[in-house]
Amino acid sequence: MSVTDTKYEPAILNTGATIGDDFSLAFVFVGPDGTVVDITGADVEVTLKTASGALAWKSDLNNGLRIDSVDFGEAVHPIGLHWTIDKSDTSIIGVGRYQMKIRLTIEGLRRTYVKGFFTMEA
Repeated sequence: MSVTDTKYEPAILNTGATIGDDFSLAFVFVGPDGTVVDITGADVEVTLKTASGALAWKSDLNNGLRIDSVDFGEAVHPIGLHWTIDKSDTSIIGVGRYQMKIRLTIEGLRRTYVKGFFTMEA
């Protein structure tokens, strides 16, 4: 059973993709003290839900998510999260605006680190 920490406020991200295109984003999570959060061994999921709350898409470490180093050009971070949606899967999600959450469970503590909207366009 995981515990929820209610003192943490997730970051806001609004993003999206176009049907037929590959989608890819990389993240590094930084704690309040400015240090990179070590997500090695974390359980990670990204969910996209309709306005009514129905699940439209879920990515996890077996489907579109991987924990690895992140190279932002000027800075390489040893640990981060890569999220991809293959162009063949974009039509499964369908055109629309979805509520997005990126959740990580680290050492039994489950948190929503990022929330916002994901828009799939035609």
